[in-house]
Amino acid sequence: GGGAAEAGGAADVGGLRSRPFTRQELRRFEAENDERLAAVEDFELSCPGLGSLVWPGVTDLRGLPGKLDGVVKFGSHEVLLYPDLPEALKPRPGEALNKRFIYTMENVWARDKRTGSYLTDARSVAAFRAQLQRKADKLGIRMLSYSHERGLWRVEVVPS
Repeated sequence: GGGAAEAGGAADVGGLRSRPFTRQELRRFEAENDERLAAVEDFELSCPGLGSLVWPGVTDLRGLPGKLDGVVKFGSHEVLLYPDLPEALKPRPGEALNKRFIYTMENVWARDKRTGSYLTDARSVAAFRAQLQRKADKLGIRMLSYSHERGLWRVEVVPS
């Protein structure tokens, strides 16, 4: 597939920000130096308030600058890669951004289902962490960590 990880509902959010390159820098690199884009080390995209993605190792970004908003969609506890492309047109697993990545979701908190209040006691946090692990297992992704103090859930996704 195109690689998807989800922990809640979706929201279409623009304004992607990338590190270490901004979209403007990527466009300039595309125009000036295709060779540099062919091997970007530890490429990271982030959308403040929603999360970040890191593709460990070397990633070929040629052809992506200026198209990132259509290639990567951040939502609340969700990210989609190549959401608008038919399966036949998506890069094969292991190519471009359709390869192993680390997804850090923001604002992932244990809450009381009835009142919506935040739960911070050790028992509730442990139960929520176990719930996140079950969700990861169901999605076929690997849970790396959960920080209830910061509301960050890190998972590893390997598109297949």
